[in-house]
Amino acid sequence: MYLESNIEVTYNDPTSIAGQATGIVRGVLGSVTILPTEDGTQFNRLQANFAYTTPEGNVVHQNAFETSGEEMEQLWQVVKPNVPVDATYQITEMTKYYIAFSIVMAQTFGISTDDISIVS
Repeated sequence: MYLESNIEVTYNDPTSIAGQATGIVRGVLGSVTILPTEDGTQFNRLQANFAYTTPEGNVVHQNAFETSGEEMEQLWQVVKPNVPVDATYQITEMTKYYIAFSIVMAQTFGISTDDISIVS
């Protein structure tokens, strides 16, 4: 599973003489950790490492993000209506994580989440 921009975006490219390039970018989650809420009563906060790559697999940026328990609950409300009845727990959770990641990616490149697809 990964994210892919539906439109070309501009990104820093260390291999380019100009220092920037424009093209389709993919987002891939690395390690994902579920953390306890701030009050320690539930494990529903998300911390994830990610990379943006070209379709050819060249890494153009790496970073991490974290969501609160409240944000994850809001994401569940978005995902829930679209989860197939036979979806596994893992597919449901990964979809939620990638929706959170799509928000980060949209902010990074100044585009809408509608300009980003989740590819399975």
